[in-house]
Amino acid sequence: MDFLKHLRKKDSDTAEPAHVQIGSDEVGQLSSTFAPPGWLWNLGRTSWLLVGVFVLMAALVWVLGTTATIVGPVVVAMIVATVSMPVVEALSRHMPRAAAAGIVLLLLAALAVFVVVIVIGGITSQRSSAPRVPSRASSRTYRTSSRRW
Repeated sequence: MDFLKHLRKKDSDTAEPAHVQIGSDEVGQLSSTFAPPGWLWNLGRTSWLLVGVFVLMAALVWVLGTTATIVGPVVVAMIVATVSMPVVEALSRHMPRAAAAGIVLLLLAALAVFVVVIVIGGITSQRSSAPRVPSRASSRTYRTSSRRW
């Protein structure tokens, strides 16, 4: 590169620095010399994209955590509304839509009560044998842990 010759000191003349004129072809050479390779550009772009995605996910988790008191019931209500929509549509042909939605909601509440009663009945039917199970399990655990292999 010829323009670097101008930067060398001549006859210890340091009074005023010389101004260097760079031609357009030399500018092109310098820009390609100091430019990072393409894979480094792609890696940097991908890294910043991942940082942005993680920041967005962290912000979303923070917002959902802060508003969890209201978000949980709203999500459950949306799921129930979506699942019960076909039944409400079928009933709305024969009655007003609000009445159909009310009937479906009451049927879902009755179904929930029925499931709770069945589960509690199953638990209470096991009450008579429940005190013996932990003692048998602990003695079986003691026997297997005291074996030497």
